[in-house]
Amino acid sequence: GSFRVVWRSAGGRELRVTAPNDGSFNLGPSRLLVQDSAGGWQHAPYASVAVAPADKRGPAGLLFTAPPDAVFPADAARVQPAQFPEPFPVFGRSSDGTVLYVHARNDGSLAPGPARLRERLSSGGGH
Repeated sequence: GSFRVVWRSAGGRELRVTAPNDGSFNLGPSRLLVQDSAGGWQHAPYASVAVAPADKRGPAGLLFTAPPDAVFPADAARVQPAQFPEPFPVFGRSSDGTVLYVHARNDGSLAPGPARLRERLSSGGGH
């Protein structure tokens, strides 16, 4: 199911939702689906997720933090887990399609290029 957004930070880097801490969302980095106020859905990357206790911002839930250089949509209304876990979520691409920007730790998981990688598409395909 989907969960209501109860707060978005002024800069858009944090998003608080009424979701339970039941493992539905990966610890991150990963991505989720965000519904805007018009009802459309889009993928959004997040760097981490933490339990948020009830306070003046709203009921208990989860607090998502966006990766550097990314923000959550200004009119985010609801969220739900993405259909599949992403080890390195894509958060952008160059206009000519030659560069992908992914959220990945600089820990040696990805060797310096040139290299090949496998993409997994949201439609379920890959190449």
